Amino acid sequence: MYLDVAARLGGNVNDEHRRWVTETRSRLRDDPGLGWRSLREFLKARGIDPSRAALAVLYPDDVRELVAVIVVSIDRMFEVDIDYPEGIGLAEAMEHGEIVDWRDDAAAIRNENQQFVDMALELLRSD
Repeated sequence: MYLDVAARLGGNVNDEHRRWVTETRSRLRDDPGLGWRSLREFLKARGIDPSRAALAVLYPDDVRELVAVIVVSIDRMFEVDIDYPEGIGLAEAMEHGEIVDWRDDAAAIRNENQQFVDMALELLRSD
């Protein structure tokens, strides 16, 4: 969604996405919204420090569902489905969303989201 806007405005999609991943890393660490807290708890339950993870991409998958791709390392990533209440917009979805499903097939997730995963891995390595 935000990538389409950047492209239409003549912005560099890669630069825009890097900024977004950097911003969401901060939100993943300490944003009080229910969706962000759910992602932190999900990671901690798997022994992962949320500050060592990055959200590679977040996109709508259904009327009331977002898909988040979380990258920890080249061989550890998750695809998480986040359900949010009817009647709120995408901008508010992470304030009210809750995890309803997930998978951890790193090879498939990377294959399906390669460009975004690679950017997230690059940012994680630079820390």
